[in-house]
Amino acid sequence: VNADKGFNSANYDITMTEAGKESLMKEDTSLNINRAQNGKYYLPSGTYTIKIGTESTAFEVK
Repeated sequence: VNADKGFNSANYDITMTEAGKESLMKEDTSLNINRAQNGKYYLPSGTYTIKIGTESTAFEVK
């Protein structure tokens, strides 16, 4: 993410690659992540943290 001094924003559509899905399911075997009708994999429900540099913020996927 490129950022300039001041307020910056970025869009993230909460999708992941198939390799990312496999890695997440290997880390947490209770997860079952299926491919959506549009062919993408989405993060399962839960609370996640985004960290950029030294700053972090949490968000929830419902």
